[in-house]
Amino acid sequence: MTVIWSQLTEAWAGVYLQVAATILVFALGFPLIVEQISISEDLRRIVHRHNRMVEWLLPLLFALATLITLCFVWFLHPVAIDFAKQDQAVLNNASNPNNNIIASLFITLIVLTPAIILRVFQVSYRRNEILSSLKQKCDRHIEEGFLDHIALEDIQYLGELGKTRGEKIQVLEILEQLAYKMQTCTYYQGKGLEDIIKAIEFTLQKDTDGDSFARGVLILQHIIENISKSRFDSSYDVGLVLRTLGRLGVIAFTIDSERSARKIVETIQFISRTPDGGFLEAALALFELGVTALEHGQFLVAVEALNKLEAMTCQKEPVNVVNSSTYLGLVAHFWSRGGSARQRALSGLKGIKFSPSRSKCLRSAQQSFFGTARFTTADLLSKMIAEL
Repeated sequence: MTVIWSQLTEAWAGVYLQVAATILVFALGFPLIVEQISISEDLRRIVHRHNRMVEWLLPLLFALATLITLCFVWFLHPVAIDFAKQDQAVLNNASNPNNNIIASLFITLIVLTPAIILRVFQVSYRRNEILSSLKQKCDRHIEEGFLDHIALEDIQYLGELGKTRGEKIQVLEILEQLAYKMQTCTYYQGKGLEDIIKAIEFTLQKDTDGDSFARGVLILQHIIENISKSRFDSSYDVGLVLRTLGRLGVIAFTIDSERSARKIVETIQFISRTPDGGFLEAALALFELGVTALEHGQFLVAVEALNKLEAMTCQKEPVNVVNSSTYLGLVAHFWSRGGSARQRALSGLKGIKFSPSRSKCLRSAQQSFFGTARFTTADLLSKMIAEL
């Protein structure tokens, strides 16, 4: 039997060229369409930053598959057959059913390719998969002696945009694991967790759930516990955690989370007891918490903050002008409330020995708050000095 190959005419070549151009344009834009459909907006930015395959490899593969298909179609393109002149062998070759089967398979493949690519996107770029990939990048760089700031920023970004408690806690757990891994490295000497601590704070800033908020505070406490076990001469990260807890305490009242605020008070006092706990940072954090609690009418938290600050200040008596300033500032806010709040402030003052004297410590505290532009507290101290 004689086989006659199809001849590509000028007319058919023009048709195929137009089809090829159209499909190639579609091939370059198709992955972007799939990306818009299958990847949420918050994940899309991260995919582009860390996976360049989405931008060039998939369009290239799709374009190559299209060209291969076109080559096959050229091979099978219609042939004008003069049935009066061609013998039966040629007729049988032109109407070979195998060609129809192969053509059907190729057409089916073309139809299934978009569905397959869409499914690959949906599976590969889920939130869990992306977070796991980012964590692995951070782990590798921590082992090499530094932190992958870009990957950590993206973890923080996903934490900020987390809409449910599960999404927030998932990010917080990853940050806790990264902090622990870094603290167990030999090169860690009490400094280097600034970006991780900041990521925890930003994850909790837009939180509306008390459980994930409490989880974040507990992670900060674990960081301090790990630092205290190492017994560094000094630790920059302890001060960072204390300042972060002070800011988070203020945020806790905006979500009406008294439990979280009280947990922060307890954590701050725990930190102040550690060998490298920063007294001044802890005192200032408790001061901010106490003042904010009074402003929101959360008197239980305010009194608890005052009690903890009072206990810290009176660890070594007599109390001097340096250690008493923050405590006296919070006392002034209680004093200005009058009634029972003033009574609580007076009862604390009567049981404390000041050096050189209470009046000098009050004046020093007033100057200290004035010097740091906390004018409201400075004015309240001035009134308190005049009335005592």
